[in-house]
Parts: sequence; C-alpha cells; structure tokens
Amino acid sequence: MLLDSDVMIWAFRSEPAAVLELARDEKPMMSVVTLMEVMQGVGSAAEQRATRTFITSFGIEIVPLSAAIGDRAAKLIDQYAMGHGLRALDALIAATALELDLPLISGNRKHFASIAKLNYRHFVPHHRGRG
Repeated sequence: MLLDSDVMIWAFRSEPAAVLELARDEKPMMSVVTLMEVMQGVGSAAEQRATRTFITSFGIEIVPLSAAIGDRAAKLIDQYAMGHGLRALDALIAATALELDLPLISGNRKHFASIAKLNYRHFVPHHRGRG
C-alpha cells in the first residue's frame, strides 16, 4: 500500500486506525513527495529525527520519482485538475500508486476518489468516526 501524508501524520500521533494501517501491511510505502510533505510540517530538529525514526521503525519504503511517474502525473493533471481540483503533489502521489499498482490510503477523497483505475482506500481516524 502507498500511504498519503495524512495517514502518516495520524500514525505518528498514535491514532489507532492509522497505526493499524501501517501494521497490517508487510511492505508499506510512501512517495518521496509524501515524505517531503510530512517533513515540511515538523516543528523542530527533534521532531524531524523522531519522524525519520518512526518511518524506519515501520519499515516504510520511500518511493522515488521516475520519468514514468512524472509522465502519468502530468496526464492526471490534464484529466482531473479542472474538474476535480487535483494539484501537482497529489497527482504525483496518485501516479506513484498507479505505476506501482498499489492501493493508495488517504483521507483526501476529493482529489483521489474520482481517479480512474486508482485503487483508492478512504482513511478516517477512529475518533472522527467512519463515513
């Protein structure tokens, strides 16, 4: 599975549903774009180290960008930017999931759920209820 930044942030905060998502997959992955989004949000060097340690402790593989991912992301922008508000970073994340044929776990239904052939799994933290 490919994890979006919201799931990673919830997991780092020990939200049970997010931690369960990480634990249930033998080889969780996230795009380097997701890594950048997560690291951009940390507030200190100590948080940065803790975040890197957390990612390592779950064995999360960081998927680099490739020409194929970039090409597919550009096509997704052509198809979904105007009608669905898909932005460049989310297009790169979705393209990564599509190129690797992985389900994408995210709470961002607005941008991801409408993408054809994307195996999108909606994530909702337990404390917010399922919906």
